[in-house]
Amino acid sequence: MLALYGGPGGLTLLAHFQNLLALFTTLPNDGVHVGVVKYLAPLRAGSGRYRAWFGAGIILNMVGLLLGGLALVLAPGPWWAYSG
Repeated sequence: MLALYGGPGGLTLLAHFQNLLALFTTLPNDGVHVGVVKYLAPLRAGSGRYRAWFGAGIILNMVGLLLGGLALVLAPGPWWAYSG
């Protein structure tokens, strides 16, 4: 449907948007995941410290998700519409 109504330009914009979302989600989450694995690996599952690190990882992922969503919602308009 997008190819029919948007044409080549619409498909290009969709691809750029998907790449931008992947960048915004991959960069923060990779750091959190590496840190969580580093600190969870030596701990016993179910211990207090394990739950604390796991909960912190979940909270950091949620904060990143909310900040990314807010940035998309509060953006003044499509950035490609501005010619400079």
